[in-house]
Amino acid sequence: MKEGIDATELIDQIKFANEHEEMLTPKDRFEMRQCSHALSSRRFHFTDVIRDAGERYADVTIDNFDCPSDDHRKALEAVKGYLQASTGGPRRGLLLIGPTGTGKDHLMMSVLRVLIHKWGTECRWNDGQQFFSDVRNAYAENEGESSLLNELSRCRLLAISDPLPAAGRLTDHQMNVFGIVMDRRSRSMLPTIATVNVASRAELYDRLGDRNADRLCEDAVVVPCNWSSYRQRTRPLAMPAATPMNQIPQTA
Repeated sequence: MKEGIDATELIDQIKFANEHEEMLTPKDRFEMRQCSHALSSRRFHFTDVIRDAGERYADVTIDNFDCPSDDHRKALEAVKGYLQASTGGPRRGLLLIGPTGTGKDHLMMSVLRVLIHKWGTECRWNDGQQFFSDVRNAYAENEGESSLLNELSRCRLLAISDPLPAAGRLTDHQMNVFGIVMDRRSRSMLPTIATVNVASRAELYDRLGDRNADRLCEDAVVVPCNWSSYRQRTRPLAMPAATPMNQIPQTA
């Protein structure tokens, strides 16, 4: 999947070719098939990412991110700025930090949608704890960790949804594994996009480890998402308790 060509340009080329088909040379027809294949590959690739991340993210976009406060709007503008600076494909990482339920993964998946569809960026998405589970399973099945760590270290764009456990810090082994991947990606200048459920940078460094947090923040756009959980704002109100029959006023 070739990266760097704007999808709009591919669509325009295909449209022009369809309107002037009688003028096309065999070389032109071959190039148009390549354009069609590129667009199809991008659609299939994003479908694969959604299959791993979950159907709830199938329709998320930058435009349908809910912005009820100035903090929401500031975060959204930072993400838009990141995308504007990623013309042709991402060169920097993106780190979204904040409490659970604040829409960090919505923003991350919206970014991946643009990078994959518009620029053809190849991406590997991982659930944070599944990341460590896959490494552990590879070791248990005598496949060794090296091949999986190499894959995670070398992919064009790595996206991770919260590598932290629900409570507490990473184990020493998890910190080491995460550090290996982040160090290799840093040396190769490969970007990583991540969401982390922490309330502050201080908590990020404490729970992820100083070195790993440094690697995630290194040359990355860090976007705080410090507002109340969307789930709390949309939670339905409790229904009032029913009045007992013996307390209902009787009519004459």
